[in-house]
Amino acid sequence: MNVLSLCDEKSAIVPQNATVEDAVKVMNACHVGAVVVADDNGRLAGIFTERDVLV
Repeated sequence: MNVLSLCDEKSAIVPQNATVEDAVKVMNACHVGAVVVADDNGRLAGIFTERDVLV
């Protein structure tokens, strides 16, 4: 899957089983400070932010 395919003008989304590295790659590619984490049904499972990486 291409990281840029997960970006749109409104949000960046990663699957619930994404690694921290995956989430950071999506944030960098989409030029955002947070990504939405979605479960297998596409529902909101959480939000992962830049601050989560720093802690």
